[in-house]
Amino acid sequence: MDEKILELSSIGKKFPGVTALDDVSFDLKKGEIHAICGENGAGKSTLLKILSGAYVDYDGSIRLKGRDVRFRNTWDARNEGISVMPQEIQMAEHLTVYENVFMGNFPVTKAGFVDRKEMIRKTREYQGMFGETALAIPADVLAGTLSMGKRQIIEIIKAIAMNVEILALDEPTSSLSRDETRQLFELVKRFVEQGISVIYVSHKLDEIFEICDRVTVLKDGKKVGTVNVRESRMSEIINMMVGRDFELYGERDIVPPGSDEVVLEARGLSRDGEFSDISFQLKKGEILGAFGIIGSGRTETAKAIFGLTQPSAGEVYVHGDKVPRMTPEKALDLGMGFITEDRHGEGLALILTIRENLSMPILKKISRKGILDLGEEVAVVNEYIKELDIKTPSINFEANNLSGGNQQKVVVAKWLAAKIDILIIDEPTRGIDVKTKSEMYRLIKELAQEGVSVLLISSELPEILGLCHRIMVFRDGELVKTVQNSQGLTEAEILTEAVLNTSASQAEAV
Repeated sequence: MDEKILELSSIGKKFPGVTALDDVSFDLKKGEIHAICGENGAGKSTLLKILSGAYVDYDGSIRLKGRDVRFRNTWDARNEGISVMPQEIQMAEHLTVYENVFMGNFPVTKAGFVDRKEMIRKTREYQGMFGETALAIPADVLAGTLSMGKRQIIEIIKAIAMNVEILALDEPTSSLSRDETRQLFELVKRFVEQGISVIYVSHKLDEIFEICDRVTVLKDGKKVGTVNVRESRMSEIINMMVGRDFELYGERDIVPPGSDEVVLEARGLSRDGEFSDISFQLKKGEILGAFGIIGSGRTETAKAIFGLTQPSAGEVYVHGDKVPRMTPEKALDLGMGFITEDRHGEGLALILTIRENLSMPILKKISRKGILDLGEEVAVVNEYIKELDIKTPSINFEANNLSGGNQQKVVVAKWLAAKIDILIIDEPTRGIDVKTKSEMYRLIKELAQEGVSVLLISSELPEILGLCHRIMVFRDGELVKTVQNSQGLTEAEILTEAVLNTSASQAEAV
């Protein structure tokens, strides 16, 4: 595994007001799994976009299999055997699963027509490689109907459907359950056995230490260093990323909130085909966790509570009052906010600026007789950029050009600016780095201490155990158990409730 298949030398990339990469060099050996990690904004995704041909204007050089190359577009990179699965899922929602998998690479019949039967057959074959969860997704269903987790699975299948020699995965497990992550790891190992080289970008250090051979750390667009995983420790990598030691979750919250006031209640909430008979109460200043595998009904329940969808049965109460038909506008008027798991598709208007995104929920509040008070808007935006330490050269910087972590901060900031007192957060740390995670956890705890009530949906069990006062466990569209968090509560106990026919000992191994 000493043969270098790829070498990037002195790579530099600048955007208006921002240096994304500065003299970064990186090499990949044949049959190696090489991780790239760093804080959000470190330059990881930019490096992959240069490798994939998405960015053609950059400094430095790329050497592939012993010869210099410079890709003019993404097709050049694909034709050279490079397949990149981006962090943010990019699917044609109006096309089927199999059409997405083979987009730009349609097989044809002898008569020259698109061979749909072959596409479906091959798609099912690839789904079988990934396991039962993937096989449960119909190949002919429209991609736009799929949940985020299922879209992630199809995006991975789409990447491996290419005839690849180098496979780059950018945060590939961000929407996957533990079992699906395990299946992905097995698949990646099989690729490596076949001589495929893998670049693995992730913020999840436990994954890097489990599956990767080497790790390169970037910070502020510069390379900090490359180390062999087996000769390093997790604390060393964290120090390279952030320059200091810190406790990720802080002290584990085991003391219930001081108030018994119920601010949000669901009674017998149901939606056909998604969830059934969900009842729970959220108290003032409480962080209430919702855990379950993909498809368990957590997100679907939250969307119905916020009015993004309508339940087929049941009732929602806010501050003791029944809300006959919830809508997002009504929810906002009642002091509720919703941080979606899909920040690109639902959380942000990417073509708009930070200022425009952040002020969107408060336009009525900062307008006088229908005219926007620009001075007040700028003051509010600057306040929250400073409070959340959003890295941007200007409040008029397009959201699309921010790193994933800073995009997430903008999503959070717009709800804080709205002065909400009930906040639903779905996968708050999806695709963000360890330092930003720590900042997000601190913020969530501070909000609860100030009296904001938080419904926290997460696939990360350490996150659930580290932050929540109580934990609801969802399974197959039902709320199967609610437990009080305590120092002795383990991941295996929660996971056992979330997965059918799984013992506690098996759950520890998942």
